[in-house]
Amino acid sequence: MAKIFEDHLSEIQADMVSIALEYVEHRADEIYIYAANEDGITAFDVLYKINGIAVEKENINSALKAGEPKYDTSVNRMNSMLDIGLDDLEALEEKCNEFNQEIPSEMLIHYVVESNKMRAKIRYEKIFSEDPELTPGNIFDSWAQNIIQGNPAF
Repeated sequence: MAKIFEDHLSEIQADMVSIALEYVEHRADEIYIYAANEDGITAFDVLYKINGIAVEKENINSALKAGEPKYDTSVNRMNSMLDIGLDDLEALEEKCNEFNQEIPSEMLIHYVVESNKMRAKIRYEKIFSEDPELTPGNIFDSWAQNIIQGNPAF
């Protein structure tokens, strides 16, 4: 049976979750992924909840309990994870073109590790490309701060 577009979308989202989970050696409670693709600008970033504490990818060791092994947060490892996420966005754009589907401008993905449940919020309208002051990084930072403060707005 031939795959439909939604099958490809689900596979790409699952790959994003997989690479984010691999980065923390499958030791996280929740994963929050931000992916953007608008007018030739792409962005991919990740926030984690570890031991009940929401932390950005570069600060994951700060959420560990005493005695837990540290994560490898080297720049090379972090950049490899982010690059794979960007590759996934490129693959999604190719599938959108192949299936004549609109390319999402933004995806917010929330994955709960214990229950293996994922949900995604997808937007198609322009978000940052028409505002010279707004960047995907600003949007991710704002979303991350909301999550850290306990208001994921998802």
